[in-house]
Amino acid sequence: MACLKTLKNQRLKKCSPYTAFLIDLLDPKNGEKILDLGCGAGNELRRVCELSRPKKVYGLDSNEAAVGTARQTLRRHIQLGRAELIAWDVSKSLPFPTRMFDAVYSSELLECLDEPQRKELLKEIYRVLKPGGRILMAHTDWDTQVWNSKDRSIERRLVHAFCDAQQKWMTHVEGWMGRKLREWVSGTRLFKGLKVTPYVLTECRYRPGDYGYDRSLDMKTVLSKGGHGISADAMRRFLDDLRYQEKKGRYFYSVNRYALSAVARR
Repeated sequence: MACLKTLKNQRLKKCSPYTAFLIDLLDPKNGEKILDLGCGAGNELRRVCELSRPKKVYGLDSNEAAVGTARQTLRRHIQLGRAELIAWDVSKSLPFPTRMFDAVYSSELLECLDEPQRKELLKEIYRVLKPGGRILMAHTDWDTQVWNSKDRSIERRLVHAFCDAQQKWMTHVEGWMGRKLREWVSGTRLFKGLKVTPYVLTECRYRPGDYGYDRSLDMKTVLSKGGHGISADAMRRFLDDLRYQEKKGRYFYSVNRYALSAVARR
């Protein structure tokens, strides 16, 4: 058992720190059936397959292009019959029988659904879980983004506006879902043993591919469409200042994420 644990830890080191954090909380075990809701490119499911011998993993995502990418990511596991990916709108009933899964995982999904859809999805997750099945739900709290910028007023306005901005692929937006996860899951009374584990991402570099860099450009794209009271000049000054802070060795970025784990009541 100790050797298996050591091997798992070695493989986790190959993941990004955040992916390793999530998979460690999910704790996939050999012979399990695991469902990823909003699977995106399938990177987490691939890691689950590499770290354990699941009976089968399933991924659902409403974005057909993402599902296509995930099929490439999990190609070998699909060929072995260990993975299946489906393009599916998760606001509808899940296309699986009752009590099918040992664990259900979801990241950054609930925030994009309106309140009735969230309630129905949590009920559906409970339905497809086996007795004692596990859930792991993770969300970024977008109002906790911080940069070490010169103009506090502009940064505060930008962060709050971005937190509340509904992007075109969303049916709803809830930028505080990270801090509201426990409230939502607890309110169903379908799960027990709720535990929230925080993950604080920090960076001291402002370059393409870094999380804070990419989010600052996302902010520019989303808020440039207007309606948020943020001028193009304010955005330009903010981004120029981040580049200046990085040049002077003073750049800093941080954001909080929260992962909630629980067990289905039966």
